[in-house]
Amino acid sequence: LVLRPLRPREQLFVAQSACGADIRTICAGVEAGGGRIIQCLASNAAALSPACRDVLAPFAAR
Repeated sequence: LVLRPLRPREQLFVAQSACGADIRTICAGVEAGGGRIIQCLASNAAALSPACRDVLAPFAAR
């Protein structure tokens, strides 16, 4: 999944949405900041919950 650069407010939205559990499990060892969590989610798209993928879909690069 290729995402466009997200603004800090958009990153917060993703973190507080349906992706919270995925962040805690899939990206647990990733240090927050600099877009690293979002990059972790994008790099592990196949392992994300369907709800998290739905949240990320609008941010996909076009």
